[in-house]
Amino acid sequence: MYDLRLVYNDLSTLYEDIDKILSEIDILSLSNKDINSWKLWKNLGDKAYLCSAFYEALFCYNKALEINPENAELLCKKGYALLKLHKRELAIKYFKRTLNLDKNHYKALFGLGEAYYSMSDEKNSIKCFEKVLELKPDNINLILRIAYLYFELKKYEDALKYFEKALF
Repeated sequence: MYDLRLVYNDLSTLYEDIDKILSEIDILSLSNKDINSWKLWKNLGDKAYLCSAFYEALFCYNKALEINPENAELLCKKGYALLKLHKRELAIKYFKRTLNLDKNHYKALFGLGEAYYSMSDEKNSIKCFEKVLELKPDNINLILRIAYLYFELKKYEDALKYFEKALF
């Protein structure tokens, strides 16, 4: 007699594999289109990123940047792919390049804050997150993130200020 849990686990794994294969087929069919379109490479990179295929995403973003090298969105996406690959200093470089093109690019500011935080540089991380908060003042998750960072730094008054801001 079969254990239904084992059968369910096997089927679940099979469906996951099928989803991955279908995703790869989708990517392959797209790659037969115009390979000189930066938007195509960006979209392929986005699909790869969503599948946690960060090296593949980086490859696609690089291809897109060869075609459109001063695109802030592409530079930022490359920064995030590099951050996922633990190439923090290189990610910082791309986030800063994005910010040179658009100083209010909140995704690049947030990514820069994430990169600094992953390098245990809480002070620079807070600076970046506070700049994002100026652009997106109603972001409760970000307010709490800043509060926790101040708490980690034992700056309890600043932490309390942000915790209160999140509540009211």
